[in-house]
Amino acid sequence: MVEAGRQAEVEPTGPLRIGARAGLVHRARLVDEFRAAAEVPVVLVVGGSGFGKTTVVAQWLRDDPRPVGWLATTRQHDDPAVLLADVLDALDECEPLDPRVRQQLVAVAVDFSSVVLPRLRRTLAERERPFVLVIDDAQRLRRRPVWAVVQAVADSIPEGSQLVLISRSAPELALGRMRADRRLHTMAAATLAMDRGEAAALFDAAGLQLTSSLVDGLWKRTEGWPVGLYLATLAIAEEPDVASAAAAFAGDDRLVVDYVREELLSVLPRRTRAFLLESSVLDELSAPACDALLERSDSATVLVETARSLQLLIPLDRRGETYRMHQLMRETLRAELARTEPELERQLHRRAAAWFQTTGEPDRAVEHLRLAGDRETLEAVIWGATPMFAGAGLTATVERWLEGFTIEEVTASPALTVAKAWCALTTGDMPSLRYWASVASEMGDRSLPDGSSLAASAALLRAVVGAEGIERMREEAALAYELDRVGSPYRSVARYIEGAALRIQHRNAEARDRLQEGEMLGAIAVPATQAHCLAQLAALALDEGDWDLAARFVERFTGTVERFELRERPALGSSFAVAALVHAHAGDAADARTEAKHALFLVSMLATVAPWINVEARIYLARTFVLLGEVALARELSREAFEMLALIPDDEGLRARLVEVERAIEAERIPLGVLATPMTPAEMRVLRYLPTHLTFAAIADELFVSRNTVKTQAISIYRKLGVSSRDPAVVAARTLGLLEE
Repeated sequence: MVEAGRQAEVEPTGPLRIGARAGLVHRARLVDEFRAAAEVPVVLVVGGSGFGKTTVVAQWLRDDPRPVGWLATTRQHDDPAVLLADVLDALDECEPLDPRVRQQLVAVAVDFSSVVLPRLRRTLAERERPFVLVIDDAQRLRRRPVWAVVQAVADSIPEGSQLVLISRSAPELALGRMRADRRLHTMAAATLAMDRGEAAALFDAAGLQLTSSLVDGLWKRTEGWPVGLYLATLAIAEEPDVASAAAAFAGDDRLVVDYVREELLSVLPRRTRAFLLESSVLDELSAPACDALLERSDSATVLVETARSLQLLIPLDRRGETYRMHQLMRETLRAELARTEPELERQLHRRAAAWFQTTGEPDRAVEHLRLAGDRETLEAVIWGATPMFAGAGLTATVERWLEGFTIEEVTASPALTVAKAWCALTTGDMPSLRYWASVASEMGDRSLPDGSSLAASAALLRAVVGAEGIERMREEAALAYELDRVGSPYRSVARYIEGAALRIQHRNAEARDRLQEGEMLGAIAVPATQAHCLAQLAALALDEGDWDLAARFVERFTGTVERFELRERPALGSSFAVAALVHAHAGDAADARTEAKHALFLVSMLATVAPWINVEARIYLARTFVLLGEVALARELSREAFEMLALIPDDEGLRARLVEVERAIEAERIPLGVLATPMTPAEMRVLRYLPTHLTFAAIADELFVSRNTVKTQAISIYRKLGVSSRDPAVVAARTLGLLEE
């Protein structure tokens, strides 16, 4: 059982016996780490089967000058007397033991703990020649008295000598104390895994000429697991098309399946094997998820115990609450489950989907329902999650869900049609929105997954398109709200559309009521609608001349947009235009220009659908650019808005607003000074005080600046407005919209 170090190239046990072959790749990186830890008394090499633990230790010790005693444990060593006897044999190989000392240590008539172990410690401490004692396959040792022997050896290793423990699981030693005393160096699975260079060297040694991308793919797929990479070399070498075989290699390969079954799973209890097989449908394993999936209550214990004995069950947190399986092992188990129990596999996926629905993770639920083949529930989950995901800037996720369906399947499903329409809206794909809105309208009196009528969603989509005018838009939105169920996230959208229509019609009190309700409902489930409503409330405040209130709404709008990353949504173009105008009026020229340019970009993506949004956005942008002194751009936006009015049958409210903008940008009404040099933020602050009774000195006190500063800024304002005194400046500023009446 004992071998000297120079003959210690022991192959791992198992059906493939790959140790010597894997040794073709010299693990220089790991050997260097062993050498760097030469002063540490105990080295623990812990990793699952196939990590090349024995091979790399043999590579290290091949050139080490110290004598090596190598003990490969068996079941018989789970007896303290047997283990002690073989440890003494290993020590005797390194440096002969005094026969009398040996006789005292193996005496059976004395107490083991109080007599033998102290004698062992003393014997080790008296060793004169540095040595290395290797205990391989230490996971075979289970009994406490056996580990007491190993702990005694670990605590008594003399300076210059080392105890090396090779194990598939953490040993029952005082690891925390040893680590704190700097007497322990650990090399775990993450360190033992091959790096990319070692993987490439292994393929080269096997005579396989693979491209860099193929090597990368295999390395990532195996996660650097040495035996996984070696099995890949065997599988690829058997195939005539090496590149195709390399690209296709996965956990369902026959060689991997055989290795996992015979070398990893065979040593586990049958219940544990069943646990791993059935839980392989999960990407991440937590006790609550496994309990729900497997309908049991002891998953926490099983996970902890399995992770200790199976290094391919990898903890994802420091508390050991969540794990994942090594990719190849999981693929092997999933292939085995699909082959042997296909109906159970579908049932497990349905249970997993139900679990993720309860935890608010529809993305994971969708994947499991697709694998379960549960089309009806899948459509329901996608439809139910679309408002939340699309409304929170996650439209790409919904689009990914929908990619699994053909156009024919989507057009035949009310739920998927509605989801498709809302994706089109949030991405600014207006032709698609118009198409899916018409599909929903033509489906008749069909039901959605929650039993509600499709008519509500169809009416709401028609309102969003807004092709039949402001009043029709308002009526459709009101109908959608009434037809929809209480608690539906789409009700917030209906209130936003109805509120916007009422505001355009100058029905301010009703508009405020609808928009406030829409903002409240949107805050619960649809952040994008909340942002729309806040911007409309700011616009309503502007209509009523309350710029301070408008600024507060814009601040909340901006916070919502940033929190949910909604800035790139084309439908918010008009909202950003409102924000730009509020910033410009406050004298924040930089923020005004930023928001105005962004609004222009978003509006350019909306084409001709929702014409009221296009017109309103241009009205607010024209007003903004007048304040910023960019009158030519303001005039162009006004012209475009007038052209778009032709798309709105009842355009009276919007036309009246446009006429006011036109008056403001008439060349003869705009002083040359403002055109050449817009007001600075400081000048805008002073300008707001000019209509008051405050003197320059009092204004200076309000602004915490000097009287001379206020006077200088006032003179600059007069020059830009083309006047020479305070009262004419106020009149000119009001004419330009720089001051409210």
